[in-house]
Amino acid sequence: MLLWVPEDEDSDPFLERGDQLCDLISNDPRAEKSVKQLQSVVVTGQSDWLIHGLLPHFSSNLTAVRLSQDCSMGASDTSFTDLSRQCPNLKSLSINQTLATSEDLEEACKVWGDTLERLDIASIEDTRDWISPIIPAMKVLKALKLGSGCCVRAQEVKAIALAASPLEEIDLGDIYLSAAGDADEMDQALESMIDAHSPTLHILRLYGTDVGQPVMQSCKKARSLHTINLLLSYSPQASGVDDLLDACAGLDNFTGWFKDYSARWGEWEARRKTRGEAEQKRLRRDPTIYGLGT
Repeated sequence: MLLWVPEDEDSDPFLERGDQLCDLISNDPRAEKSVKQLQSVVVTGQSDWLIHGLLPHFSSNLTAVRLSQDCSMGASDTSFTDLSRQCPNLKSLSINQTLATSEDLEEACKVWGDTLERLDIASIEDTRDWISPIIPAMKVLKALKLGSGCCVRAQEVKAIALAASPLEEIDLGDIYLSAAGDADEMDQALESMIDAHSPTLHILRLYGTDVGQPVMQSCKKARSLHTINLLLSYSPQASGVDDLLDACAGLDNFTGWFKDYSARWGEWEARRKTRGEAEQKRLRRDPTIYGLGT
């Protein structure tokens, strides 16, 4: 068992606590073996020191990392590339704290191109295009979730449309139009993206802009769609909404404005109710477990 009690938090700097943990693990073969055997890591709270102390001991066994909003990858400017060297088989990465830059993440994603299936990034301060450079390397990506702090322009959407790996989930939290005339270009890019991934697309969330009719038409091609969230730049006919009932038989998680236009709202509500009941059964059967990892 690894037992470690840090010094008083007010007097013990972040790096010192992380270094203490790192040294403790290095001097305990059983602890080091345990860390190297980790397959997933979930860290919540202000635990940057924990990542700083554990990172040097992670191994290729690690396939999933999820950090909460108040936990970063540590003090190093190369934390992601360091992680990619030690853990080249990563399948899932979820970072909820705002990153200052995307350069280090971009390079790491290229290393994980053969293994990374889920990429979930909440926010990045710099607005450079880092999506277009990584997409060609992403060979098995299934889920791409970019939060409300990740600027996504038409050029990034076009790159996602060209992804070699068929995506099952696309969640774009900050679709950005630099000028009014960009709306048509964005609609065309989104239409192409949905068309490209329609055979496998299950989840589609588009935030930050209202989309046009071509985008809604493309959604009907995604017959496996079960979740959709977007806003329209026009007022649709009832058929423009209700056609999704027939085209997407599993669509049971949808935006509230459907009610304003649907002529078959009872059918939509029945689907939502069935989904809610199934979710409650699942939660009773398999309650969520929180912790460091496995």
